[in-house]
Amino acid sequence: RRTWSLSVEEQFYLVWPLARVALLARGGTKAVRSAAIGGAIAAGGLTIVFAHFGTFSLNALYLSTITRSTGLLAGAALATWQHQMAKRRTRLSRQSSTALEAAAAVAAVVLTAMVITVGVSETRLYTWGLAVSALCGLTLVAAASQPNPGPVVRCLHAPPLVHLGAISYGVYLWSWPIMQMVN
Repeated sequence: RRTWSLSVEEQFYLVWPLARVALLARGGTKAVRSAAIGGAIAAGGLTIVFAHFGTFSLNALYLSTITRSTGLLAGAALATWQHQMAKRRTRLSRQSSTALEAAAAVAAVVLTAMVITVGVSETRLYTWGLAVSALCGLTLVAAASQPNPGPVVRCLHAPPLVHLGAISYGVYLWSWPIMQMVN
């Protein structure tokens, strides 16, 4: 029950490398990036449609590899783009870097608000929330992986947050049984 996310990730790690090799052989890096972006949009769109029409239970949507692949594929697209930039020795302009940092600040606020206001058993998490959280997460990762991170990323490097990040999966694993015992 608590390790469902590992199952989703392992399925992705089995399928994506094979798809990536095939895509590289057929169309190169551009094909990989396009497939990752297209897959993320398709998975996000399917989640929204399935939630809107009640095709699956919210529990099935929450645990589904398809619905959760939105963020994984978006991350694959970002990694492919960053790899291309590194190969070309291209860096973001100062203006683009500042814009990305501003977007990261907005993303952090949006994610915080979602954690506080959107429940896991609410349809809105699936009709827009998972897609928005994937986009916000992608924005934060993009900002954090810049060579010269700005104030948002420096804030996220605060020792308590770094420590929580180091133990976050353990916290997640123990939260469910503790909540069950408390309830």
